[in-house]
Amino acid sequence: MPEIKHSFTAGRMDKDLDERLVKNGEYRNASNIQVRTTDGGGDGVGESGTVQNLQGNSKVGTATGGTSDLVLFGDNTVYTTSLVDADFTCVGSVADEKNNCGYFLFTNGNLDWDNTDPTLNPPTTPIVKIDTIIEKNVDNDTSTPVFVDVHGIWTPIADIIFYNNVVPSSATPITTFTTTSAIADVIGEGWNIVLYNSASIDSPTANHSRIKAINGTTVSLYNETDTANWSNYTHAWIYRDRVLNFNKDVNITGLNVIDDLLFWTDGNSEPKKINITRSKEGTNIYGWKHTQLYVTNEDGDLEIAGALELGEDNSNSDVREEHVTVLRPAPKTPPTIEVIRVQKYNSLDKYV
Repeated sequence: MPEIKHSFTAGRMDKDLDERLVKNGEYRNASNIQVRTTDGGGDGVGESGTVQNLQGNSKVGTATGGTSDLVLFGDNTVYTTSLVDADFTCVGSVADEKNNCGYFLFTNGNLDWDNTDPTLNPPTTPIVKIDTIIEKNVDNDTSTPVFVDVHGIWTPIADIIFYNNVVPSSATPITTFTTTSAIADVIGEGWNIVLYNSASIDSPTANHSRIKAINGTTVSLYNETDTANWSNYTHAWIYRDRVLNFNKDVNITGLNVIDDLLFWTDGNSEPKKINITRSKEGTNIYGWKHTQLYVTNEDGDLEIAGALELGEDNSNSDVREEHVTVLRPAPKTPPTIEVIRVQKYNSLDKYV
């Protein structure tokens, strides 16, 4: 009996034509399958264009890249995931068949001071808001955080300023305060702090400040934080500009891996891309700290950006949105042309 083979190299479903007219390489209907795009072994099994059943789902890790419910911070103290709101949503994924990897995009929401009422359901323990990109490697069965965008923390004030029960006296302005090592690992230079009362956002008026520097667990502010009565404040809202800008209500379908770059667009914000190798170099392996910007130095090695610019490894090298957006800002000044007259021996004058 002759063997009939039908390949699906076109990888396209055509429901418009009559089934007798469907072209070779296309198919009429499919469910729970994928068309292989790379060649398999020499025995003909798994060749490009063949159809395979999709495998079922299984737990392979967490939204921060780990498989455990414990997180190890820089001070070698183990904290449970109660520090982070565990309500993560996967908003996008893409396969990198060339390297047998998959990339998954997660978010646990946003702290939006302008559009959210912080008096509703105030937390009793610190909650950190982050967006993450996780790499799942099929060959070695590992989950690795590629990029982490830590952009907000919502916490009772006792965990941020009244740490160790050191309560400032009434009407005492401060420019520094001591916090927990867990929170000091999360927040950073340039973050905004809003102190408020969970019973009423306007009584007393919320106090806004900005972080100047962090040294260990000591946080310095740009301006004095003054209040008529410290006991009126119950919570702190700490946030920064977001980088990845994932939205729980928006699924990202426009993703692609080209060489060592991951591209995506959600149709709401600017298209973005990251360098996978450099991003993993700047990301804490436990997935709870903001990704640091690594660049290639003159020797061809990866080095943290702060060390190249200021010669200090501890300078603020957090990745910002301008580092990952595909679009580039328009020049603010027109180009200039300098004309130089060059005269060579036994030749006419030339202008360069």
